[in-house]
Amino acid sequence: MELFRHPDAPMEQETLLSRMPLLFEASVRVLAQDSLGGIMQTVADVARDVTNGRIATTGHGYLDGKFRVGASSRAAGVPDCPPGEVFAVQRGGVYLTLMKDRPSIRYTDAEMRAHPAWRGLPWGHFELRGILGARLTGPGGEAVGLIMVTDKEGGADFTPEDEALLSQLAAITSLGLTHVAGKEEMERRVAERTEELTRANQALVRGQEALINIARELERSNRELTDFAFVASHDLQEPLRKIRSFGDRLRSRLEGADPVSADYLARMESAALRMQNFIASLLDFSRITTRAQPFVPVDLNDALEEALSNLEVLVQQSGGRVEAAGRLPVIQADPGQMVQLFQNLLGNALKFHLPGVAPEVKVRAEVLATDCPEPLVRIVVKDNGIGLDEKNAERIFVPFQRLHGRGEYEGTGIGLAICKKIAERHDGRIEVSSRPGEGASFSIILPSRM
Repeated sequence: MELFRHPDAPMEQETLLSRMPLLFEASVRVLAQDSLGGIMQTVADVARDVTNGRIATTGHGYLDGKFRVGASSRAAGVPDCPPGEVFAVQRGGVYLTLMKDRPSIRYTDAEMRAHPAWRGLPWGHFELRGILGARLTGPGGEAVGLIMVTDKEGGADFTPEDEALLSQLAAITSLGLTHVAGKEEMERRVAERTEELTRANQALVRGQEALINIARELERSNRELTDFAFVASHDLQEPLRKIRSFGDRLRSRLEGADPVSADYLARMESAALRMQNFIASLLDFSRITTRAQPFVPVDLNDALEEALSNLEVLVQQSGGRVEAAGRLPVIQADPGQMVQLFQNLLGNALKFHLPGVAPEVKVRAEVLATDCPEPLVRIVVKDNGIGLDEKNAERIFVPFQRLHGRGEYEGTGIGLAICKKIAERHDGRIEVSSRPGEGASFSIILPSRM
């Protein structure tokens, strides 16, 4: 962009040099502004100074014949424009010629009135004597505004030197406008980003508060479970122990008595035993949380061996066989809960076998290839038992939900619920795949953490 030569209005060197200080001072004043409105007003004032015009008008943000931002400067005694006409340049075809066709214009009063685009002045507007204008441009050279000066002091016409100076002022103003527009855009983006970060921070704070409330509720729930476990292991068990104790005494005294009394006694003792087993199962379920131990490296082979040792009698009674297909991995876990997990799954596999068919249980494990940051281990316990309909796949993991009556198979219906709770405590899950009469395959997926 050439600031000091106007191709349509050549200027003598000595004339340019004599007016350069004035243009330099004007440039400093324009570039010192930090807002569009400030630049527009300063340029209107400066335009009058460098051209000796009595009226100067500026506009920026041209759209549909109007400017969004503008300013005007008038000498003393010059009347204001009619309301609404200062920046309504759509009425002036000469102005539009400047915005669309030429970078600058300079007309005498007669030339202005004879111009094909001249449309006259609105009613109530004071008379104009000549007009001088220069286009303001954006970074890509597009027209973004204008500087208009009219009515030169002393009634003289504007000169080519005036046009060249105004064009140079327009070039400097365009630079200042680009800088301020970029600055305001940056400030807008910073404000938007700040608002986004503020909202995100507020959401984070709300999330943290929710987590704190959840932690408090979990702590309260754990206290209640601990209290329940204490009551269940002492206060509830004691009456049942007395019932069974007195039942034993009654049996010894009723030997040879009528069979009806003996039957009633047997039913009472059976109910007391079931209640004891029920409470014991509840205790086992609550202790997954209340008596949890820290995670340590656990060799699953050792956990499986201990579970089989605990089930030795059941294995012998059922005539079953349990075998591991290869070595099982080592994972970070609660050792006792891994033993209980195997014990519950193997116990079910040995218990729910087909009539006349010896149970066979196979245990294997594999490391899964996933996109997770830590490896996952899948433990599979597969049997050849009675199986189940997969429509009941979720139901079997609900506490005390039984698919068979007490007369068919023993148990309280909480073993698989305990397995699910153990898996979830280790950030894992348990699934089942089965068909009636074709056995069941339980998969436990746990993070290795090794």
